[in-house]
Amino acid sequence: MPSRSISLSVRLTQEESERLARLNFPDAKTPSDKIRALIAAPESSFASLGDGTHTFAARKLVKPASDMLDQSDRQSDVLRLLTDRLPLLLGELAGKAGDTDLKEAEAAITEDFFELIELVLQAGLRRNPRLQNPELFKELVDDMRSSTDLLRTRLNSK
Repeated sequence: MPSRSISLSVRLTQEESERLARLNFPDAKTPSDKIRALIAAPESSFASLGDGTHTFAARKLVKPASDMLDQSDRQSDVLRLLTDRLPLLLGELAGKAGDTDLKEAEAAITEDFFELIELVLQAGLRRNPRLQNPELFKELVDDMRSSTDLLRTRLNSK
């Protein structure tokens, strides 16, 4: 007996729509067919999907760590942020590999990278931060503060 279909309504940006249109699956021509193929595709096939799918390959690399966090009774905000956000950052970086405008590519990647750093720092600001090694976190933040002070001085002197 065939399973019942469930109607989904999804709003995509123009860029997302174009990325979906560029995906190539055998026998998948419509957007609905392509979404079904994405859901059904084994994870190992994501790397061969072409442009716009680098994040899937990066997610596969961090999946063992993400699974470990899912199964652990202890939590680490830092590790969760890294397993969630690094694939996005790496996927974007890989996607920019063909760009000839390095200034634009650098700006996009750098902003996302600094956003990740800020999120990691904010994890330590929680009332009860879920850090496995708070002493190391404090030491690294102190080292970072010294580096940022030096960098700020150098950039302001130019």
